[in-house]
Amino acid sequence: LVFVSEELRRTWGGGGGSVVPNGVDAGIFRPGDQQAARRRLDLPLSAKVVMFGGVPSVHTKNYPLFQEALALIRTRVPDVVELPLTGTSPPPVVADSLVASDVLLFTSKRGTEGSPTVVKEALSCATPVVTVDVGDVAQWVTPNRGTVVKWGEESVVAHRLADGALTWFGQARPEVPSRGFAFEKDEFTRRMLSLLLTAGRG
Repeated sequence: LVFVSEELRRTWGGGGGSVVPNGVDAGIFRPGDQQAARRRLDLPLSAKVVMFGGVPSVHTKNYPLFQEALALIRTRVPDVVELPLTGTSPPPVVADSLVASDVLLFTSKRGTEGSPTVVKEALSCATPVVTVDVGDVAQWVTPNRGTVVKWGEESVVAHRLADGALTWFGQARPEVPSRGFAFEKDEFTRRMLSLLLTAGRG
């Protein structure tokens, strides 16, 4: 059995199986010119842009928590712009959206994620990530690349998410993880081939 996160392996693998996080195409999801990306997406050039890490209509992505956090951000930055995923945009447009954003805000419900792709796409684009503690995000969102908010009362979580976003508004974009990180597409492919070859020899 192959799982995309250690949490899923522990929950469903009975202690067995292997963990191979799903991959990201670093040829598409990479740092870029924020102003150029905003022009392509017809976004304000000087506003702060917060990307929602999901499609608002998808219940598990917890859009109400995002809205609560965004409302708190607006008390400090009134002209902040919300940028949600559509679920139908091709990867280059998603990459442009991440490059155009000042931060990705990820609010999925507890227990609903394994290894969320959009979080790793954001990191690959050098976009800071502020996220609740779901799936394997804590493995990738290190303190120099974003903020992981622990669970608690939802109103407290919303305040922590807002504070995290506001903190990253004033900082330079983080460094992209070095080549060879497990979430890159080529590393994902290498690991899967290795597992298949091992299974074949067994």
